[in-house]
Amino acid sequence: MAIVSSGTLLRVASTAGSPGTVNTDVGEVTSVSLDGITVAEIDVSSISDSVKAFICGNRDNGTISCSLNMPTNSTGLFSYLRPATYAAGADYRKFTLRFGANTTTGGFQLAFNGYVTTFNVSAGVDAAVTADMTIRIDGNITWTG
Repeated sequence: MAIVSSGTLLRVASTAGSPGTVNTDVGEVTSVSLDGITVAEIDVSSISDSVKAFICGNRDNGTISCSLNMPTNSTGLFSYLRPATYAAGADYRKFTLRFGANTTTGGFQLAFNGYVTTFNVSAGVDAAVTADMTIRIDGNITWTG
């Protein structure tokens, strides 16, 4: 049986840097995706080989793309999610992303360090204020569930 997306939750640490306590919900998430975990391919073929040979290089854990409805109490949230500034580590935060209601009912959770690279807010006539953002994952992901 598939994991139901209801209950999916993105949380962010309210303090920058590491370690931080992941304690703030990123409100009203409407869609989220883990984009592009890749591993570098290193060609180790020699001229005497009859077929190409490869080894794995470093893993790039990619990004998280997220869309959300902006909650009415979003002032603090903006300070946590603004794109990273030029000050080294200034907006580096801990995140957790839980897919499904909880890990005991078939869902799973990712915990990682990262920083927001893009944050776009949109508004229109007869529409909710929404935001789209991208979080760059830095380092390892801890998978649970």
